Amino acid sequence: MRRPAFGLLLGVLLSLAALAAVGLRAGDGARMPGVNEWWPLALAVPAAGFGWLLHGLMLAVLVRPQLPDVRVRDMLRVHLGASFVGGVTPFGGAEVPYQIYMLRRLGLASGLGGAVMATKAMLNVSVIVFGGLLGLAFLSGLPPGELRTLLAAGGVVALVWLLIARLVRRPRRRRAARGGAVRRTVAGFVEDMKDGFVVLWRKEPRAVVLCAGLMVLYWAVYLTLGPLALMAAGWTGDWGPVITAQLLLYALLPLSPTPGGSGAAELGFAALVSPHVPGGYLLSGVLLWRGITYHLPLVLGAFLVGQEVGGGMRARG
Repeated sequence: MRRPAFGLLLGVLLSLAALAAVGLRAGDGARMPGVNEWWPLALAVPAAGFGWLLHGLMLAVLVRPQLPDVRVRDMLRVHLGASFVGGVTPFGGAEVPYQIYMLRRLGLASGLGGAVMATKAMLNVSVIVFGGLLGLAFLSGLPPGELRTLLAAGGVVALVWLLIARLVRRPRRRRAARGGAVRRTVAGFVEDMKDGFVVLWRKEPRAVVLCAGLMVLYWAVYLTLGPLALMAAGWTGDWGPVITAQLLLYALLPLSPTPGGSGAAELGFAALVSPHVPGGYLLSGVLLWRGITYHLPLVLGAFLVGQEVGGGMRARG
């Protein structure tokens, strides 16, 4: 438990340092953090909860053809647990392995679990990148240099989709793994994941299409959290630039090596929305936004992971 505790402590310290920097940047116009309007917050928290539920539903849709008895509630627990594990590890590196492990405990083969997570991740990235491109195309006032970054990301996403399509369409022949035990294990998992892609995309294309629709709905809901958090701080203004700013941030945040993107998320959000948000509302808005999108699922996920660990220890005892 030392590593998660260290990651959690480091994330909190980085977040506090970033919030202090945001407050200093706001200068004399900065106000003490607080809530000026409660109704946006009353909308934002249920919206965040609905977003978590959609993630659970997406997982259920993708795995139900192989696990007919799976419950959305179980998939919601997997998602929230992964939010904690990813939120306390650099680059969120443990999030996907945790989900594959939990899906395996429910009866899904590791290779197919890897294919499910890769498919979900690709749908997620595709919506973020192409949504950001649309936002930059129709909205002004954001840094034009970000367009080049998103165009490059869009090209990479399109290339990956082409590779997946080629993998699914071509006949599959497994290759015998060579080398040491570790190499054979990794190679076997990769081959199993390739087979999982074929099963998922050839036999259950409707599940993938439905998951894509749910992913679009998820981001349509989740991107309202930025404007709602700023409105709770007292800001009133155009939602468009704030929504596009979040898309840009979420496209780049996985590159941050800090646990859960702590520090980078607060500074990035503040930098992207500051041209549209007066300094007096910025610190409170960033604090509320980060609290809803990161700290709240982190706390819930920690509780669920604690239950899993405690249950496992009791079972072994």
